[in-house]
Amino acid sequence: MSTATTDAQLETPPDPIERLNDFSDRLSPIVVKEMRQGLRQASFVVLFLFLQSVLAMAVISALIAVSDGSAASRSSAGYTITAFFFSIFGIAALLIQPLRGLNALSSEIKDSTIDLLLLTRLNAWRIVLGKWMSLVTQSALLLVAVIPYLMMRYFLGGMNLVGELTGLLFVFLVGATVTAAAVGMSAIRSLILRGIFAIAAIILFIITLQGSVGFYVMGRGFGLAGSPFGTAGDWLPLLIGTLLLLAFLTHAFLEFGATRIAAPSENRSARKRLIALISLLVIPTVMAMSDVDMNPFGCITIAIILPIVLIDCLSESPGYISSGRRRESWLMRPGWPSGALFGLILVSLAYVWLIVHHLFNRDSFALMSYNGAMGLEMIHFVAVFAMIFTQPVLFIALFKPLEREPAPTYLIALLGSTCLSVAVLAIASSMRDGDYLISTLFWIFPILGFGSIDQTDITLIMVMALLSMIHLGAAAMLGRFKWGGSMRVPASPITPGKVENTATQANPEPPEVPADKEEA
Repeated sequence: MSTATTDAQLETPPDPIERLNDFSDRLSPIVVKEMRQGLRQASFVVLFLFLQSVLAMAVISALIAVSDGSAASRSSAGYTITAFFFSIFGIAALLIQPLRGLNALSSEIKDSTIDLLLLTRLNAWRIVLGKWMSLVTQSALLLVAVIPYLMMRYFLGGMNLVGELTGLLFVFLVGATVTAAAVGMSAIRSLILRGIFAIAAIILFIITLQGSVGFYVMGRGFGLAGSPFGTAGDWLPLLIGTLLLLAFLTHAFLEFGATRIAAPSENRSARKRLIALISLLVIPTVMAMSDVDMNPFGCITIAIILPIVLIDCLSESPGYISSGRRRESWLMRPGWPSGALFGLILVSLAYVWLIVHHLFNRDSFALMSYNGAMGLEMIHFVAVFAMIFTQPVLFIALFKPLEREPAPTYLIALLGSTCLSVAVLAIASSMRDGDYLISTLFWIFPILGFGSIDQTDITLIMVMALLSMIHLGAAAMLGRFKWGGSMRVPASPITPGKVENTATQANPEPPEVPADKEEA
């Protein structure tokens, strides 16, 4: 028997307990790295201990206070404890965890370690996904820590276990999506822009989604009497559509960050634009299938999906495409020039969907509104959103056409237009002829279109739709003219502003060979 065989037989098997002390080798390396760092950070440790202590004191105090009380007082205390649970966990999952993700990619870029990560077998998508999964796993640990205290709330009476667990799970899923938005925005280097737009996106997302869908799911879960939402068959399409919407938004936000840190030769635009096109048509249709009076959820879904996709495709940096992919359609190539053309198609399809939805639901809208005006108001709302998020691409096309990283320029233009529009809207509201000012300047300051939403008519909606299409069409033509039919790459890393056409590099002229070497 050989020595190697004897040593192999004498080796003891690894202790199963010791194997539990470390992460599995099947996990992504970036997930393991971020989990080890995240679980040791003071922000997570303090948050976890604070959550445990506050919930324990709240439950014990409630149990002691109503130990000798009536059933009604115990039930009232139980509802108060449930609201407290949701508030505490909502703050942790919807605010604190996303704020921790705002520095996920920017810290790697600032420390110049992102190139080292890209040199490994990890691509840009796996890096972004790993950082997001680390934060979501930590949120899941917080969720698991809340559930035992929720079980103790059972002794107070009046508990709907399925409804409350469903509500906590819904808050967790929304928090995962908001965390994805923060991780995606962290690819932008400017701290001010990250903070402003991430906080604005979080507030808008929570108000829109939780206000429309969260109340509905919670109302059905708690079994509210007199609920206007009908039977279970009525809200099932809405629940499915909500899950699809959360999945799409999570993917879109993560792709936003992955596109900004990916190698120039990697084309991530084709797949994510195709997914966005399918989602824009499928998810609102599923939402609209819910048999609820005055169902606005399909239109709200359009208003959520359209701006997010426009921000992504209109702020892409035109990158180099390898020779094996040059036969791809120009529409699917990365960069804002092709993104403007794709945005034109996307906006057109959104208007078509809204018009068809309005025509088929005009009678149901007329039951509780004025002759179907609510349907037109929803189209007006989406048209204003389209103008707001398509106007900044004109600034890039006219003043920064060869910008290698147009996302900050796009966001600055969007922020400036928004601030000026709000200022003009405030002035118009204090004037006697404010409506005339709004109707005159809304094509320059798109947010002014919200001031005329109570005067919605077909002509105004058509003008707004035409303006958004003009923005995208003009940017697409200018981009095609200035960037050419093929993409360009920097001439050298020393002069990033100078670019040259890669079409001339496809068949370069052969270098001159000296006579002595040629004879040899």
